[in-house]
Amino acid sequence: MNCGEETVTEYELADAITSYSVQGGTFFTIWLTILSAYALVAYVVGRDLNAFQTSWLNTLYLFAAVLAIYGFHGSFRAQVYYIDLIKEVNPNSPQIMNSIANMGVTLVAIAGTFATLKFMWDVRHPKTE
Repeated sequence: MNCGEETVTEYELADAITSYSVQGGTFFTIWLTILSAYALVAYVVGRDLNAFQTSWLNTLYLFAAVLAIYGFHGSFRAQVYYIDLIKEVNPNSPQIMNSIANMGVTLVAIAGTFATLKFMWDVRHPKTE
């Protein structure tokens, strides 16, 4: 395959796909770690935090979570780009990642991020019976 003036081999495309897959998986793992740590903090000490501490924690959490989501979304998007290129070289290439899967993972992560914010809210504002 020709990309500009360079010829790119199937191996090089497969290598790029693997690199972006690993990178995306790493960012997803980082996001999951951030989410788990935030949920644990919310459960253990959420009720004892003052308003400033809660605001600071929520801001830091959202910043870190959004960066991680942005990281894996971009990595998986690049992976899909190179999958499209390798399919031109070898239509039987066994790559399965696609834009729909990337968007699905991204939307689930966004929903999970907001769900843990709701969890903190519920811990800090328990319903009285």
